[in-house]
Amino acid sequence: MSSHVEKDDQQNALAKHHRGMAPPKYDSSNRYKIQKYLVASEAITWNQVKSEDVTITTHSTLSKLHHLPALVERWNAPVSVSVLTDDVPTLLSTIANLRRCFPPIKQYASFHVVMPANTRDNTGESDETELKVPCSMVLDLTENLADLNMTKLDAYYPSSLLLNVAVVESTTDYIFALDIDMVPSGELEQSFKAFMTRREEDQYMNNPTVFIVPDFDLHDDYVSMAPKYKSELLGLLKENYVKPSVSFIDYNQWREFKSTSSLYLEVAFEMKGQNPWQAFFIASRNIPKFDEAIHSVNNSDINSVRSCHICELHVAGYQFGVMDSAFVLHKGFKKTNNLERSMELNQMHLKKYGVKLRELYPQSPRSCT
Repeated sequence: MSSHVEKDDQQNALAKHHRGMAPPKYDSSNRYKIQKYLVASEAITWNQVKSEDVTITTHSTLSKLHHLPALVERWNAPVSVSVLTDDVPTLLSTIANLRRCFPPIKQYASFHVVMPANTRDNTGESDETELKVPCSMVLDLTENLADLNMTKLDAYYPSSLLLNVAVVESTTDYIFALDIDMVPSGELEQSFKAFMTRREEDQYMNNPTVFIVPDFDLHDDYVSMAPKYKSELLGLLKENYVKPSVSFIDYNQWREFKSTSSLYLEVAFEMKGQNPWQAFFIASRNIPKFDEAIHSVNNSDINSVRSCHICELHVAGYQFGVMDSAFVLHKGFKKTNNLERSMELNQMHLKKYGVKLRELYPQSPRSCT
């Protein structure tokens, strides 16, 4: 459960949102400013979010926001989005477009903005002419927006900071940490809530656990027809329109696992975290945060950030329960050269991070290799 202090902070931030925008706060490095609840969802505004709901927490740049409708429409539950930009007026106009043209975004998505520290305070401005864009053009327009040039800033993409902001500003007990260009399986939020209700006496309730949701890459030709159910996914897998992502998950075991019920979600098996790679999971919002000293090359390559986080969870004593029929899909197949570079960076970061984790958890018998 969330602490009383965190809940009070969120309620204060929301109250200030209704009265007028609260001033932004600086991150621990003083390189970025954070504006919480730049735009709050209707569900948040009208106090319709329940603690037992599950919030997708994700990160984005301006141009990546064109992925948001597919994510929110499939999830149909709270979504917390952190956006990196120095152009807040354009972000506000883009959010207004998305909310106008895609009602689930207006209902469920809350937006927070992370800005370079020297960004002018213009959170109350927007270009009203953008609101006249036909809905048929909104996604193309959004995809072609100019993103913040991190090279000119001599900075890395602050993925850990963005992920943490999205998690901290969620208001539910559980979060689902995803990238914005992903699509979850159908009815997953409802299925997970039912799973938690049934599993109150389960070993995964009595021990700290993150619930791993296997991730796959989906061929571009099928992005608009993303499968909802495991049976559909397995059919596309046989035809090579879906590929398992690189992960520490045993995909063969997941594929062959025979569920005891077609109606209920359950843990198929447990994975060990000593050889981590990025993974996507549902977990308590109070799990250890992403280490903000670890950065990404860009917003499409945060494997090392996620791998180091999985490593910390392992060292901290968490279990990893792989869900039997849940999955998430990346849009498009990964390029081989990008994957090889990601694996090199992953090993480099894990080696350095292992030293830090021995200092943070000196009594832990666990380590990552």
